[in-house]
Amino acid sequence: MNPHPDPEQEPEQEPPGGGAPPGGRQHEDRRDGRSTGADERTGGARLERVLGAVGAVLLAALLGFLGYQASTRDGDSRVLVDLVAVERTPAGFVTTVEVTNGGGETARSVQVHGEIVRNGTTVSQASATVPYVPADSRRRAVLVFGADPAGADLRLRAVGYVAP
Repeated sequence: MNPHPDPEQEPEQEPPGGGAPPGGRQHEDRRDGRSTGADERTGGARLERVLGAVGAVLLAALLGFLGYQASTRDGDSRVLVDLVAVERTPAGFVTTVEVTNGGGETARSVQVHGEIVRNGTTVSQASATVPYVPADSRRRAVLVFGADPAGADLRLRAVGYVAP
């Protein structure tokens, strides 16, 4: 290649294959004139291998975690009802409850029942239906009582649900 090309001469065409000399390991293909040698090209391949190995380890860890979750998860729904708050309103005593499904299956149409008991006698009752409580999750419901639950025994429970 002539270092001082004649401007009237046509530029030389690169041969097919990127212009690398036969059997050569280096060629000038960068605009800044530096050569891209075998060392630079193998560095990229090494990075690809490292990233591939990291990806394989992450995939194996994820599959192991999912397998562990599937093998240890309890298949039944375990539904609990807990008191969150009571508020006095003109309509009655609005009682917010939290329905928790601690099991491994979804519970549908969870029927929540509450009663206020004083001196062994049921003073007021209320119920609600929670349409959908997924596995390992919580939903809120409201029960409206005609009597104040303060100073009484407030009994909350799930009386039934549809198993999948």
